[in-house]
Order: sequence, then C-alpha cells, then structure tokens
Amino acid sequence: MNRRTFLKAGSAVPASLLLAQAIASHAVAADNRKGGGTEARGFPAWFEQTDVFVGGAEGYHTFRIPAIVVTPRGVILAFCEGRKFESQDAGKIDLVLKRSHDGGKTWGPLQVLSTGADRRCGDPCPLLDRKSGAVLIVHMKFPSALTVPDLLAGKGPKQVMVIRSTDDGATWGAEKDVTAQVKGPGWDTYATGPCHGLQLASGRLIVPCYHLTKGQTLENEGQFNASHLIYSDDGGENWKVGGIATQASDECVAVEAADGSVYLNMRYEKKGTTMRLEGWSRDHGVTLTDIREVPELLDPQCQGSALRFTEAKAPGKNRVLFSNLASRTRDHLRVSLSYDECKSWLSSKLINEGPAGYSDLAMHPDQSILCLYERGVKKYYERITLARFNLEWLTDNGDKLGG
Repeated sequence: MNRRTFLKAGSAVPASLLLAQAIASHAVAADNRKGGGTEARGFPAWFEQTDVFVGGAEGYHTFRIPAIVVTPRGVILAFCEGRKFESQDAGKIDLVLKRSHDGGKTWGPLQVLSTGADRRCGDPCPLLDRKSGAVLIVHMKFPSALTVPDLLAGKGPKQVMVIRSTDDGATWGAEKDVTAQVKGPGWDTYATGPCHGLQLASGRLIVPCYHLTKGQTLENEGQFNASHLIYSDDGGENWKVGGIATQASDECVAVEAADGSVYLNMRYEKKGTTMRLEGWSRDHGVTLTDIREVPELLDPQCQGSALRFTEAKAPGKNRVLFSNLASRTRDHLRVSLSYDECKSWLSSKLINEGPAGYSDLAMHPDQSILCLYERGVKKYYERITLARFNLEWLTDNGDKLGG
C-alpha cells in the first residue's frame, strides 16, 4: 500500500553502528552509487551487479517491487511492477518480467505477464515446483482507479491470481483466480509477498501474504494489517489459508528450517518501532506461533527477504541469508547471514549505502548469491539492480563453501 511510497520520518542510523560494514564495503558502495559493479579485493571473493529495470525506460515511469527465482537450468527470472504513469502504489501497473541465461550479465526483452486497461497488477510472489518443473507467479490484480486512501480503506475488488510457466518463463499460461480459496472473512486489502515463495521438502508450496482486517487511513495505516501464509499440496491448483500472525505485521518471507519448521520474518508496522517481527510454524505452515519482536534487526518498516543458502547435511553448514535496510530510513541495504537457523544474525555486509528499498534473494546453481533490489541516487526507486556475489565476499573471506 502507500506505506511503500510515503515514508515515516526518522533519523539515520548512527555511523558507529555501521562503521565496520561501511569500511569493509566502501569501495563497493561507492561504485553502487554510480550504478556499476566491481570485484571485491581479496580473491576468491567477488561482487558484480547489473541494472535490470530503469525508471523512465521501456514505456514505464517507475519499476518497483522486485522478486526473483532461478530455474533448475540456471535461468534467472526477475519480476517487478511496471508502473506506467507514476511511482505511487495506485494507478496503471503491469506485472513484468525479464530473463537472463548468463548469470545476470545480460537480459532479454521485457515481458508483460499481467495487465489490463484499468487494472493494477503486482505484488509478485514467484516460486518453483520441483515435482512438475513449473514456475508459478502468485500476484494481485485490482482496479487501477482505486486511490491510495481507497486501498487503505479496503475498497474495491482485489483478486489473487496464479499463472504458471513450464519453459523457464519463456511463455505463460492463463491467469487463474484463487481469491475465494485464500481470502478470509472480513479481510479487505490483500497482498501476496512481495518476494519469492517457498516449497517445503514435503512438496507443499507456501506463499507469504498479508491482509487488512479493518479500514485504515493515512494516520493509522499498518496497525490493522496481519501477515499470513497460504499453501498448496497439489502443485498450486488449490490453496488454503495457513497460519495468521498478530496485527501490525505485514509483508513477510518464509524459510524452511533444518528441522522442517517454517520461519517467518515480517515487516513490523507497530507505531514507533524500527525493527522486524518473526514467528514460527511447527506444522508446515498451518499455524503460526512464537511471534516476537526482533530488536537486533534494525528496519525502517520496509520489506525484506530471506533464503535458505546451505544445509549441514549437504555436507557443510546451516546458512540462511536475510536482506533488509539496516537503517531508520530507506538506505543501507545489507545482506546478513545466520548459522543457527535464524536465531541470530552475526554476519552482515552492505550491498548499497545510498537510497534503497525492497529486495529479494535467490541462489544460482553455481552457488553464487543473487540480490535483486531497488536503489537510486535521489530516490530509492529509480532502478532495480541485480547484485551477484559469493560467500567469500559476503564474509570477507571468513567463510567458504565446504568449510
């Protein structure tokens, strides 16, 4: 909703809190602000990045809300909202995609996956189904005539749609409306993701979502939101509502823990807070428990992403990645690393020091890390960039695969 565009006032993070990260990443961050990539010093660590969507190009005023998945054949699919005439959440918006076959160095033409003369199509949540090999994109569709206050108040029909591809995103089937399956009673505004979805080891598909349970205004926005999960056990044909979090939770991302439980990391909209919220599901997404504030994860009430990177049984270590803005304002995008199944985040590194926004994480088959994120010079939504790097760069050569 408009919380993506209208930021809450707050002071920047004290420099001392980020000094170590800033020093380690100074050369990379400086290059980020110029829009280029650089290889980190200290082989074999490396970092590179490429702009994927640039505002004002390809017929769109602004590109926002990135999401990413990588197919088993290594094709990178970068999704986002193409906002036709303005940067705000309302208005004419298309769901768009670009594909890369060379690790993100070059990109194919823009594809429009969902559109309509009077429709807003977005909040992308892509996921892979290992059994069928299909890529699914769960997303929202509703009238573009709705204003930001209308959206907050829960006005207008909002559809939850699913489309799928069986050829690495080259072509897509027809949209399927699953709203009746996943919308609870009394739920008004609804949103999927935005970020990648999850397939559990059992084959269950999980999509992180949030909904609005009471009409809101610009003055009380976010206070009646609640994160929730939806899941499918038949490859995305049919869906059910799963666990529901507490109020003031919002955009969220799910990770399967090594013990089979599901970890949910959430944007926290409680007034005056600058932290994340988290919870757990011990029944494969059906319910959510152990919901708590995470003060150690500084956040300006923005979206974040998380990803299972490696497991100890691989063999190796349990590693989970997390990306968000380590700030009280929309800047200082970082990627953090947990070695204890999301209980603590001990290692982190700056990806972009300047204005930044939403992000999503993926892993390439060569085990490099991908972070698709919003950034700019004056505004955080001027472009969407893919950063690609390895574990050695993330940890300043303190960790390596197989170690």
